[in-house]
Amino acid sequence: MPTTVEKELELDIVNPPNANAHWTNQDYQTGYQGVYRFTASGDALLVFKSAIPKNLAGTPAWNLVIHHAGQGTSGRVLLHVSAQVFGSGDTAGAPTVIVPNRIVGYGASGDRNITVLSDTNFDSLLALSAGKSLVLNFRRIRNSVSGDTPFDPWDLTLPPVLRCDVT
Repeated sequence: MPTTVEKELELDIVNPPNANAHWTNQDYQTGYQGVYRFTASGDALLVFKSAIPKNLAGTPAWNLVIHHAGQGTSGRVLLHVSAQVFGSGDTAGAPTVIVPNRIVGYGASGDRNITVLSDTNFDSLLALSAGKSLVLNFRRIRNSVSGDTPFDPWDLTLPPVLRCDVT
């Protein structure tokens, strides 16, 4: 019987051309915490990666979980997430879009939120392979027309989390 596990992805690339996403610290009332900050200045991209568990179940039912908080009044962010799987010697191709332009809401400043990015799982969009690597392109699209509240920074308070079934 499969067991569901969660594994944090590691930050791989910060997009330096626009610097609208970066690692910083935030002063919450209980103390400082390191966060991945997406500024309100424009589109922002961070790239995360993780090794896929070697004991991945035949049907991994994989998903992504994000822990996040806004820095201002409550609002919404527009997220676009793509991913790819590759192993040693593979040539990286174009990533597969797994979360196309999803609005994610958040509470008032400092409120912590947890969001699962798929209502079911991403198995039908991108097959994971045991022992290979998952690379995740995590983008905030700043566009008030499409629903993003562009006035305040938005933080990932933890790296994205890979949730999958293993044997």
